[in-house]
Amino acid sequence: MHTADLRIDAGWVVPIEPKGALRDHALIIDAGRIAAIMPIADADRAVAAREQIALRDHVLLPGLVNAHTHAAMSLFRGLADDIPLKVWLEQQIWPREGQFVTPDFVYDGARLAAAEMLRGGVTCCNDMYFFPDAGARAFVELGMRAMLGLPILDFPTAYAADAVRDYLVSKGVPKDKIETLGMGKTQPVPGVVCKQKNMKELIACYAPDRRVEVEVKGEGRR
Repeated sequence: MHTADLRIDAGWVVPIEPKGALRDHALIIDAGRIAAIMPIADADRAVAAREQIALRDHVLLPGLVNAHTHAAMSLFRGLADDIPLKVWLEQQIWPREGQFVTPDFVYDGARLAAAEMLRGGVTCCNDMYFFPDAGARAFVELGMRAMLGLPILDFPTAYAADAVRDYLVSKGVPKDKIETLGMGKTQPVPGVVCKQKNMKELIACYAPDRRVEVEVKGEGRR
């Protein structure tokens, strides 16, 4: 008989791959990883778990992934609704971001958003917002996985003052790893008109390994 840290018995286990639902199966977890999925009857004979949870009327499936979040903006919820995106950003959101957004604001907002996501079954998110180190601290503390991106804008904010030099270099991106590309005819955020004619300082990517790819929308290239 094998030992494990945790055994969860569920009425149905949906592994996603392969398709379908497994009736009356047990999920075996050891050292923080899924060690096995097997029928409950087999687990009774083969596994001695330090902790066992019975969810016989539940469906057990992998955590959901939220692929586009600005988690800290949970604190702006309900600020303004039912208006065009450009108006919402320029007249409602950006002025308040300039007034209120700090590392503490991002930390508190990310904690709130992470708690709500976890409650809804979301265990991983792809987040981009100011002060990502503060957001990362919140996600780590709540035990949530997150992919964090560095924001790049063509105007100064409380987070940074310049598209390349401050948004990237001062945040740890080496100067020799930055390559500016082209001019985009449309902007990364639909409906938002860039105040600069030249977008090349806004669109930046790593070189030469190209770990990060940024699409210059409207130009048909990356």
